[in-house]
Amino acid sequence: TIWPFIFLAKGVRGDPELVNHESIHIRQYGETLVLGFLLVYLWDWLVGMLLYRDARKAYRRIRFEQEAYEHSAEQGYLGRRRTWAWLGYHV
Repeated sequence: TIWPFIFLAKGVRGDPELVNHESIHIRQYGETLVLGFLLVYLWDWLVGMLLYRDARKAYRRIRFEQEAYEHSAEQGYLGRRRTWAWLGYHV
């Protein structure tokens, strides 16, 4: 996902959880005016790398990813999601 687009491979276009996960990122991008998303994403990953010394764990501890993974199966989530919901997550 690169705001405002979601790019999907042909084989996963019908995956509603993946589309929902990426749609959550689109909302996060909008809240942070795109540049803020990129800065927080990078910051969280770097802090995660320092704390965990594991790239996969650092990625999963990014606040934006935590929210998106936690709610990707909830198809109505974006309709009831609070603005800045990702702030409730921590590296």
